[in-house]
Amino acid sequence: RRDHEAAGNDRPSERKVRFAERQAEDVGDGEMESTNPLPFEDACEDEYDSEDQIDEHEAQQLLAEESKRISSPGKTDPGSVTHKVYRHGVDMLNEGEELVHDETAYEMLHMITAEWPSLSFDIHQSLASSLDPESAPLGAPLSASAPLSYPLSICLVAGTQADRAENNKLTVMKLSRLFRTRKKPRSLNPNESSDDEDEATDDEDDEDSEMDDTDGMTGTGKQATQLKRDCVLRHSSVRHSGTVNRVRLMPQQPAIVASWSEDGQVYATDLLPCYRALSRGQAGHLRMAHASEKAPNAVRPFFTLRTHSTEGYALDWSPLDAGLIASGDCAGGIYCWRVSNDGSAVPPTAGDRFGALDGESVEDIQWSPTEQTVFASCGTDRCIRFWDTRQKARGSAALTLPRAHESDVNVISWNRVDTHLLVSGGDDGALSVWDLRSAKSAGSNAHAAAEPAAHFAYHAEPITAVAWHPTESSMLAASSEDHSVSVWDLAVERDAEEELRLAGGAGGQLMLGAQDVPPQLLFVHLGQKHVKDIRWHPHYTSVLTSSAADGFNVFRVADIF
Repeated sequence: RRDHEAAGNDRPSERKVRFAERQAEDVGDGEMESTNPLPFEDACEDEYDSEDQIDEHEAQQLLAEESKRISSPGKTDPGSVTHKVYRHGVDMLNEGEELVHDETAYEMLHMITAEWPSLSFDIHQSLASSLDPESAPLGAPLSASAPLSYPLSICLVAGTQADRAENNKLTVMKLSRLFRTRKKPRSLNPNESSDDEDEATDDEDDEDSEMDDTDGMTGTGKQATQLKRDCVLRHSSVRHSGTVNRVRLMPQQPAIVASWSEDGQVYATDLLPCYRALSRGQAGHLRMAHASEKAPNAVRPFFTLRTHSTEGYALDWSPLDAGLIASGDCAGGIYCWRVSNDGSAVPPTAGDRFGALDGESVEDIQWSPTEQTVFASCGTDRCIRFWDTRQKARGSAALTLPRAHESDVNVISWNRVDTHLLVSGGDDGALSVWDLRSAKSAGSNAHAAAEPAAHFAYHAEPITAVAWHPTESSMLAASSEDHSVSVWDLAVERDAEEELRLAGGAGGQLMLGAQDVPPQLLFVHLGQKHVKDIRWHPHYTSVLTSSAADGFNVFRVADIF
């Protein structure tokens, strides 16, 4: 996204950063901090406490003694099995070392290389719903813990960041044959056999037997199996003027896409010809193109918003009011406008402008999932603001959370299940969770910092995207400029007994560095460069997709749901 290292009166539009290899900076040893999370109720909590449970104060003392013991040379039990937790952003690799991902940590992992990097993308639930708006082929969202029926097919709409403005596109991508890639789970103890080994082998055999042998693939044995396990990418594109800063699909009519361009304009485009082109040759749509159908390469935006004074990134459709959209620019302007069912649009006027940020950039916008007239915004003034479209005085927000972060607030996400929760990510690398039931506006004390319900200072670089899980109210994901994607569960509480075990006490194995990892952090996905956007799938809710300088990753983490 943009580079906010410049200070003073530099305009945000002059601080935009392209994907580029950056020189690695040395990061010193640091301690990752986390405050108490929100008091989510644990549905699996034991009704009665164990009589053998260690008192928390006692466990903390034992943990301190054990940490002192293992840090002293020659004091570690030679019979213990020692493992070290890799702490991203803290532990440095030695010369010649490289990280290799553990295949058993993912139930599914597919890496897709694209022609151009993508700053933003959105997920379409299925192509069929665009061809027939009344159809619902995938049904309601699956529970995160529900087993998936492989292979999967997903549809993405992405915008490009090409080398030249005229080479940019909006691309509809259909990824099919997404098979389960996990091998047998690996135990930390080399002498311990895995109970899931036979089950994993059986699953692989079942998937191999279900593969279609009519795709023209050749080979025998492992070579043929590997070819069959590769996912299939089909795509259709339309030309786009300039780099696509942000792209969002209309929830009620997913063939309509809104896109922010670096040329300072917001485009509304009907991608139905692209969906139809991809559907041809598939089951139920085996036909030639009709003579009256528009070819994808002939598609142009049916509306262009020219009201903004400069480019922007903030863009979101209302989930409750079909066709209503809000866009924010780098000069502090926010406009609400509407796209009609017939494909026309009603542009805003100067009097429809929200905000008076004196040139501070609006970085993200999120509509309320329950209040039809309410949306939130964040920006480089370090504040989170809540607006009501019914208010006449549009220069001031209905509610302001001042100094929400130590620096720019880059992204926000509104919880769709517990709608009083909002999460934000900033240039300071921190994640903050806000409980709107107790939020108070700045009022006369505009310099007082708002107090989040939970705060996690884990990432070492700016946060580029945040997303609450669609069905699990306590889970969220975040991406960062430190080249990582993290998955969190705020319902997890610190367990002193478990920490003592990981420190090698109470008969446990020695796990160096485990005590520095926040207990709410479930998983860290690495391997991509400059991760820019992440999205949970709206139906396969345990599947995450991330976009970065080197392409897309589609994955499902094993054993966390």
